[in-house]
This record gives sequence, C-alpha cells and structure tokens, in this order.
Amino acid sequence: MAHDLIIEHRRTCACNLHWQKQYPSSRNPEVKYTVVFGPTPGGPYAYGFSCDCPARVKCRHIKQAEVEKCDWGWEAFMGDDPQPNGDKICPECGGPTEVIKVGV
Repeated sequence: MAHDLIIEHRRTCACNLHWQKQYPSSRNPEVKYTVVFGPTPGGPYAYGFSCDCPARVKCRHIKQAEVEKCDWGWEAFMGDDPQPNGDKICPECGGPTEVIKVGV
C-alpha cells in the first residue's frame, strides 16, 4: 500500500542548515581552526560537523561546537513543528530562521 507524502513548511534556526565558528588551537592560540555544521558527503539531507584541524577523530573543537550551536527547530526536520515563529527570528539565539520543506 503506497502512501503519499504531504509537504509542509516548517521554520528552523538557520544554524541547522549552515553554521561555522573558529576555535583556537590548544597548542598555539594564534592558530584558529574552523568548525562547520552543514551538509555532509552522506548526501544532501545528511548534516553534521566537520573541523579543519589535524585530529583524526572527533576533536575538542567539534565537541565544543556541539554545545554552542543553536538547534532550535531541529524537530522540524523530523516533521514536528516546535512552535510557530512568524517573526523570522530564532527565539533561542536571536539569529535568522529559514523555512524548510518536510514530507510528513
């Protein structure tokens, strides 16, 4: 039995689509590494963190970014509407919000 998806529009913090921040090296504070959150090589709907530091595993910069990045409206990607937000301002971080399309 086939089910048709209904496309709904949900609002999410723009940080959930693309975010980046620089963090200092622990060895040399003048050296900065950039952590990016956005689409991953897993496909256009796979999002995650990456860092340009030389670490081969999940680095401390990414661990710090996971705590600092706003994730308001992340539930919208799962088809849940966290709350209405017509003013286009994220209620959590004060940044911009974006409208995404979700199949429910």
